[in-house]
Amino acid sequence: MMNAITMNFSKKNKMYIKRILPFFFASIIYMVSFGQDEAVHTQYFFNPSLINPGYTGFNEQHNIFANYRSHWSSFEGAPRNYSLSYHGAVADRVGLGAMLGGEQLGETNRIRAHIAYAYRFGDEDWKMGLGLSTEFEDFSLNGNVATSELQDPNDPIIMEAIDGIQYFNLNVGFYGEYQERFLVGISAPDMIHTRIDEVSAGSDETDFFNYFTLFTGYRIDFEDYDMKMEPSILLKKVRTVDFQVDINLKMSFLEEQLVGGLTYSLGSGDRFGFVVGTQLKNSLRLYYSYDVSFQEFQDYTNGSHDITVGFSFPAGRE
Repeated sequence: MMNAITMNFSKKNKMYIKRILPFFFASIIYMVSFGQDEAVHTQYFFNPSLINPGYTGFNEQHNIFANYRSHWSSFEGAPRNYSLSYHGAVADRVGLGAMLGGEQLGETNRIRAHIAYAYRFGDEDWKMGLGLSTEFEDFSLNGNVATSELQDPNDPIIMEAIDGIQYFNLNVGFYGEYQERFLVGISAPDMIHTRIDEVSAGSDETDFFNYFTLFTGYRIDFEDYDMKMEPSILLKKVRTVDFQVDINLKMSFLEEQLVGGLTYSLGSGDRFGFVVGTQLKNSLRLYYSYDVSFQEFQDYTNGSHDITVGFSFPAGRE
C-alpha cells in the first residue's frame, strides 16, 4: 500500500510540475528578454559604445573588441555572455559600428545583432558625438525542452519559445568631452521596443526616455608620474532593472601599459569589482575583471568574471 501511495504522490507531482513548467519557461524567457540589456556590461569605461551609440567612432580609430562574461561562476545554468563588436571613424565626422552577441541562461538562448551610426561635431574645446543604433534580438528555448516528460509537447507557449521570439530596438545617445578631461554621456536605450514575429499581437512599446544611462567622469593627468586617474559615475535605469549607480575609478600607468580600476554598484544588485589590464604595442588590449555581489545569492557562487580582448588602429583620417 505504501508503494501505491508513493506512486500516486509521484504521479501528482509530475502532473503539477507539468502544469507549471510552461509558466516557468515563459518567465525565464521574459527575464532573459528584458532583464539583462545594458546591465550585463561592466567594462563600459574602456568601450563606452557598449552603452552609448554616441561614442561610435569617437576616438577616431578603428576598434575591435571580443568579450566574454561568466555570471555567478560555479552556479549551474548561470548566464554566459559573449560578443564581438566593431566601431570606428569611417568618414569625416562619421562613425559606424556593429555588434554580434549572445547569451545562454539555463535552457534559454539569446542572440543580439546591432548596427550604430554617429555624427561627430564640436570645436577646439568641445568634442561631441550624436548616435543612433538599431538592434535585432532573438530569444529561444533549447529544442530538448520539447522532449521533456514534464511538459506537454503541444503547449503553445513552449513551442513558440522554441521557435524563437524576435524584437526590434531603437537606441539613441550623446557623448561629449571638454578639453579631453571632462566626460559626459547620456543614452536612451529601448526608445522603441517592438516584437516583430507577431506584429498583430499588440506587443509594440514606445518608451521615450523611460530608460536611460547617464555617465560623467573627469581625467586627471599626473605627468610627473606618467599616471592618469579617471573617477566616474554612471546612473542607469534599464528595462525591468531598478535604478542603479556605479561609482568607478580607473587608473593607468606608463602610457596605459598597465591599467587598473574599481567599481562599486549601489541599488539593485549591489556589487563590488576590480579590473586589471594592459595595452601591448599601442594596439592590443587585454582586460580582466572580477566582481562579487552583496546579495545572499553570492553565498552559492564564486563571483563573476569578465574578459575583453581589444585591438585598435588609426583610422587614417583627420
